[in-house]
Amino acid sequence: MYVRHGEKMDLIERDGSDSYGWVCQKFGVNAYHVKRTVRKGSWFDESKSSMPEVMILTYLWVKKTSNEWIVDEMNASEPTVVDWKSFCREVCVDMLENDSKDMEMLGDVGVIVEIDGSKFGKRKYNKGKRVDGETSQQFKEQYPDVSTGRSKFCDIRPEEICPRHETP
Repeated sequence: MYVRHGEKMDLIERDGSDSYGWVCQKFGVNAYHVKRTVRKGSWFDESKSSMPEVMILTYLWVKKTSNEWIVDEMNASEPTVVDWKSFCREVCVDMLENDSKDMEMLGDVGVIVEIDGSKFGKRKYNKGKRVDGETSQQFKEQYPDVSTGRSKFCDIRPEEICPRHETP
């Protein structure tokens, strides 16, 4: 559902490469008729490629497919592939920059952050190796609890941030 001026717009079938569009009609006093492409305000907004092509290019970018393969298999031009991959990277960077402002940072003055070495296996050729299976901790943040005079820890797991709890 696309909303314009507080009014719900209806999705209608129409001619064109996208086959659908948004329309909003109001009759009577202050009447108006507004049409919008389904691309407006979406991932497809600035692209001249068809929506299926955009989805495939995005999928191939995620799978780290080479530009040469995409050009050969999709009949796309090299500049198109390079531009699309660059756009995908820019969107990711923008999201990280904008969302990181809302994220809580680990550590602070007087706070110790320990990295649990059990998350990674033996190093070979100067590279870390992931260990399969569940990891008990990835990071452990230690900070003083002024009310009790003891240290508190916060276990940080890869999939979540655990509530702060005291260690024995």
